[in-house]
Parts: sequence; C-alpha cells; structure tokens
Amino acid sequence: MKHYRITAYRTALVLLFVATCLAASPKFDKFIPPAESHGKTLSGYGCDRMQIADSAAASKGGSYWSLLLWAQYGDDHKRYWQKTYDTFHVTIGHAVQNNGESAGGGGAIAPVATDSYDLTPMANACASWAAVVKSTLKIDGNGQKSKD
Repeated sequence: MKHYRITAYRTALVLLFVATCLAASPKFDKFIPPAESHGKTLSGYGCDRMQIADSAAASKGGSYWSLLLWAQYGDDHKRYWQKTYDTFHVTIGHAVQNNGESAGGGGAIAPVATDSYDLTPMANACASWAAVVKSTLKIDGNGQKSKD
C-alpha cells in the first residue's frame, strides 16, 4: 500500500510539472509597449530582424539573429519604444547553381552560391507578441482600435 501511495504521489508531481511546462508560453508581459509615450498615443507596432553573427555559426549551418520589438507613436509615427526580445539560431541552406551557358562553347559560365535563412521561429514569436499587444492594448498594428 505504501508503494502505491509513493507511486501515485510521484505520478501526480510529474503530471503537475508537465502541465506547467505545457501551459507556459513566452512571457511577453515585460514587452508590452506603453499606450502613450512623449504625449502621443500608440499608432503602430511591429518586429524587425537583425543578423548578429554568421562566421562562427556558419560552420554549424546557421547564424544568430535578434528579434527587435518596436512601437511608434503619434501621427508622425516616431519610434519611442524598442526592445530586443530574444536571440535566435537560424539555420542556413546553401545551394550552388550554374549561372547559365556561354554563347560560344555551351559550358557553364560560373557557379553561383545562394544562402536561404529559415526565419520561421522569429516570425512565430513576432506574431505571438503582436497578438498579446493587440489583446492587451486593444489596438492593431496600424494604430486602429480593435473591435474585440
């Protein structure tokens, strides 16, 4: 009987821990811009991505980017508020293709290398933040009062 109680207790603790982890979402509380700044009301908000480093991360197939959150105020849309939300490791896809054929011999002119970045995690974080700002301040990204 004691073994059953200990097992039930451990199971309850594990389930509580898992439920807490699943319920946890990114905490945007400290990333809500003020509704008013410099005597002007919030007129819009959004996110910018900034690449930080590529050289050391390139050997691992990625680069580091920061997600910047910003808000603008008034009719002249001055950015009075900006914060760095987080740093993301973004994977890089490398591709090498030929740049066509020469007119005379028909051989390839030169290889062209291109890189592509998977910025999906940053886009998802920005969308989640924008949803929290919209529901908290009741304003959309274009400065319009939301109807919900």
